[in-house]
Amino acid sequence: RRRPRRVHAMSSSCCVVHLGEPSTEPIAGLVRERLGSRASAGEWETSKAAALILLVECDPDGTACDVARKFLKDVKRSDCFANYSTSIKRRVATLALCKSTCANSAAMLGADKFSGAKKLQATLTDRHGCTALKPVTCAEIEIEEVTESVLPWADSVVAALDALAPVET
Repeated sequence: RRRPRRVHAMSSSCCVVHLGEPSTEPIAGLVRERLGSRASAGEWETSKAAALILLVECDPDGTACDVARKFLKDVKRSDCFANYSTSIKRRVATLALCKSTCANSAAMLGADKFSGAKKLQATLTDRHGCTALKPVTCAEIEIEEVTESVLPWADSVVAALDALAPVET
């Protein structure tokens, strides 16, 4: 008797979008690596990806960085993003990249330290046809090791995507 096996119908169907300063691009590379064959190369605007995996750098006050704000403006200007996202049931997962200088400053801002990333994902889900794959998560990239914050998040994204993949019998 054969056991069911997962078929990665989602293979090459994730577009990892880095919305931050060049200094945080290596983190996006690690996430792409962790997603493996699920991650597609290409721009979000032309991507037919069933999932957008966003890495949003937040300013010290918690707002999304300039690159993320530009991304949101571009999404709003897009003629077909919302319709296409709705038709394919596009999912979105967002990791906020926060740069608190110490644990004390991170604690002072609390959940506000990544409010810009939350707002971006909420806009995509409320107005632009996407559905949340996962709640927004924050990685304190200045005070936590990538192995403690980013990689476990990427692994949870992989698990969520695998849960959506059909099972072949």
